[in-house]
Order: sequence, then C-alpha cells, then structure tokens
Amino acid sequence: MGTLSMNLVRWISFVGFLSILFACGGGAPPPLPSQPDAGPMDATIEGIQIISPSSGQSLTLEDDQDGDPTNGLQIEVLVGGSSQIASEISLQLEERPAQLQNLSEEDQTATFVVTLPAATNATYTLLASADLEDGSTVTDQVDVTVFVSNCELSIANRPSATSCEIGPGDDVDEATAGVQLTFEISTNCSDVSVRANGAPEMGISVLGGRAEYTTTIISGRNELEFSVSNGSGEPIIETVAFDARTETPNLEFANLSPNIPHVFRLAEGAQANSNTYWNVTVQTAQIGAASDVSVEFTPDFPGTASLGTIRADGTANLEIALPDNSYYEGSLQLTATSACGDPIESPELSVTFDTTTVVLSLAAPGEGTLLTAQDDANPERSGIQILTQVVVEDSRDDSVDYAIGVECAAVG
Repeated sequence: MGTLSMNLVRWISFVGFLSILFACGGGAPPPLPSQPDAGPMDATIEGIQIISPSSGQSLTLEDDQDGDPTNGLQIEVLVGGSSQIASEISLQLEERPAQLQNLSEEDQTATFVVTLPAATNATYTLLASADLEDGSTVTDQVDVTVFVSNCELSIANRPSATSCEIGPGDDVDEATAGVQLTFEISTNCSDVSVRANGAPEMGISVLGGRAEYTTTIISGRNELEFSVSNGSGEPIIETVAFDARTETPNLEFANLSPNIPHVFRLAEGAQANSNTYWNVTVQTAQIGAASDVSVEFTPDFPGTASLGTIRADGTANLEIALPDNSYYEGSLQLTATSACGDPIESPELSVTFDTTTVVLSLAAPGEGTLLTAQDDANPERSGIQILTQVVVEDSRDDSVDYAIGVECAAVG
C-alpha cells in the first residue's frame, strides 16, 4: 500500500510537471481552434470597385499578359463588389461591348482580361457596373494610359515666323469677336496643353492621336507654346510664333476731310520760340511706331513736322511748326509701312499754314488833314466819302489775296 501510494504521488507529480511545461512554452502548444473566416471583399468595398489597375496608372509593353504586342496589350482587371450585388459584373472598355462575369463567392471579386491597342500612346477608360438588390446601379471608373513610345508632337498649318500671312481673311469663326485661328495637332501622347500669348496654360483633348486648338490671335506678334507629356519625365515643347494683322492697315487724319482745304492761322496755334505750333490728330492701325511714319509736304515745307507716340487706341499727335511771318500753301500726306510690311498712305490734304503778321499804314489822307464837303468822292451818297490809301506790308506772295477793312470814327 505504501509502494502504491508512492507511485501514485510520482505520477501525479509528472502530470503536474507536464502541465507547467506546456504553460511556460517549453514545448509545442496544443493546436488552437480555427479562427472564424475574415469575410470576403465585402468587408472593405461598398458597391463596386475596380481594384486594379488603379486610376491614372501608366501601362507599358512589360505589362502585356502574353508578351506579344502585335495582338495588343492584354491586361488583367480585378473588380471587387459587395454582397449586396444582385447581378453580373459588367466591364466596358471605351465604347466596346461590355464583358460580363459573376463575382466569386470565395472573395467577392471578378477577373477580366481586356486588350488595349499597343500601337500608340493613349488613355483609355474602364467602367465597371452592377445592379444591387434594391434595384439601384453602382459604378466605378478608372483611366489608364498606355505608353509604348516617346512622346511626339506635330503642329499643322503653322504660319510663317517671318511674315504676316495671317489676317482677317483667315478667320474661322466670324461669329466670334476678333480673328480666330485653328491649329491641328498630331501626337502619340494624351496629355497636351497650350499657353497662348502669355495666358494661363490650358489642356487640349486628344482623340485618336489628333486634336484641334482654336484661339483668338492678336495684332502683331503671337506666340503659342504647345506641350505634350506622358505624365512622367520632361514634356516635349513646340513653340509657334508668327506676326498677324487682325485689322486692315490704316493711316488717316482723324478730324480733317480730304475734300476741303484746311487753313491753319496764327490765332489758332500756340506761339513759342518765334514759331507757331499746331496739333493734328492722326488715326493709325497696324503701325508699330511713330518712327515708321513719314510726313510729306508738296512743295517743301519751310517748318517742321513730327509724329508723337502712337497710343494704345492707335491715335497720335502730329505737331507742325512754322516760323513767324511765314506762309505755306500746298498738300500734306502721311506714308508708312505697317508692322507686316504693307505700304500705307493717308488721304492727301490741301493745307495752308499762315503765321504772317500784317503791318498796315494809312498813306492818305495824311495825319491832321482837314476834310470838307469839297473832298467828297461821291456826292450822290449821304455824308462825305473820303478816298483812303492803305499800305500793306507782309511776307506773303503777291498772288495771296485777302480782304482789308478800314473803319472811320469821329474823334472828340
């Protein structure tokens, strides 16, 4: 009995030792019960989601499933959906017919293989959709870019950079103010933008490697900077620069008609430094600077004439100066070369400029002469008619005619 008791104690101790050993990690623990399933994709997706590729992802020939770009670029598209989806998953590439698949019961996903063109760089849209149990439709969309070659950019119908061949006759949209010009763009990349004449950069939609850009050109120098990229690396930039005339070149006197003579008298001008100055307003269009305008008098003008700065509205002041006691009669005309090299002439004006100060003296009757009825030059008229002799001294030619008036008044 004593021996049996001893053996029982030892066996109990051994069992106790094993229990402690397992509890302290000294040996392999017994297998744990299996964890409950973490659940399908429904745990993280609401409705529907294109899991891969991601939106904006760039794809290259290395992403081709079969490694043969001659039959296009095959890519795998993984779509996940919630347990509330009650229809097949529809996946559509651009305008092509949609592919249909059921979600896997195991992980609530569907795998599609789509073929993208591999001949050129382009961006494509993938659209996934499905119906829910409540009858509503859920969708998800991603854009992917195929990049198979370096970006190229070509601008067609570009104007010459050294001449003004663009004008109102090239307007492609007469309903819009200004002159509209369209540029045709060819490219193998989808990210195209333009900055026109310093304006903010704007994107241009590319379809099938082609795009159009219409802009309102400005008079004078135009500069358009086109840029294309594949979303990474340095963009390709193409600059189109040209001169344009958006209105007909013009040069004229703003307020003077060419159909009547114009006389500029001493009293109408400003006197300074022994000269009289007149200002004439000139209207210009398509003329870059006053230095491009010549003032021509026929015959030669004895004074000076200079055109001031051409303002933003095309007007400028023509300042004409003639020395005192001078007289000019002739014609005035302006000539110029436009910013595009076109010769321009203003209408020819018939003009007279007169700064003569006339000196008059009375030669007869003399100072203090006593006039009586016997001196009446015309008895038939009332009063006494007295013949007077006036001496006129001026610098004008004898051919210049003008009227002189003499007034008589009683003194004392």
